Amino acid sequence: MTIDRHLFFYGNAVSDQLRADRCIVTDSPAATRKMIGLCRALRAAGVRASIISMGRGGGTRSGRFFRSHVSRIGGVPVIYGPIWDVPLLSQILSALWLGLCAARKALRNRKSVHLLYNQMSAYFLALLALKLFRAKVFVDIEDGPI
Repeated sequence: MTIDRHLFFYGNAVSDQLRADRCIVTDSPAATRKMIGLCRALRAAGVRASIISMGRGGGTRSGRFFRSHVSRIGGVPVIYGPIWDVPLLSQILSALWLGLCAARKALRNRKSVHLLYNQMSAYFLALLALKLFRAKVFVDIEDGPI
């Protein structure tokens, strides 16, 4: 039985392949494992769960641009955002992309649930868009200030 809702899990899950392709030198493998594990458990229970990932980490400042694309980690669909490996521009691009992506997902599937993993400034526009479209939003804060 598949439930009519879709869970979109926002975070920064990074596969080994993406890490190599984008020359990412720092990321959080533990966060990736948590996101994948939760989505796999939900999918086993009949919930459609996908990850929306910024697909970034500490880079080499190469100035290279990487397009967004869809892939899978452990059977879980992951939508990776674009990055431009230039300090500050990369953060701005991630925030804008997350905002547009969240708005699109909220409009296309009104019954969707949006879960944001940890607090990040890049989520600000996404949160605004999700609240504007009255989407169900939850934030999973771990190891953050209270």
